[in-house]
Amino acid sequence: MAGAQNVLGVKVQQKGETLRVDKVNPTLRYYGFAKAGTAEGDPGWMIFEATIDGDGDIIQTLYPNGSAHYAYTWTGRAGYAYS
Repeated sequence: MAGAQNVLGVKVQQKGETLRVDKVNPTLRYYGFAKAGTAEGDPGWMIFEATIDGDGDIIQTLYPNGSAHYAYTWTGRAGYAYS
């Protein structure tokens, strides 16, 4: 995806970084960032879960195990405990 992505001021996509977005339903999305070339099943993703309000705005962000580290797999995003 070209250019920077700003999500609630939480994370900006850096040059050479991959962005994934999973729109689970109208009120839940997952965002993932990793170094370009990182496989979706390999650790190295920073993921957060976003709660969306009726206007489409992000009103809450949570991280796997409360951690915003590049230590998770994109394929495992739905199975983590977010806090």
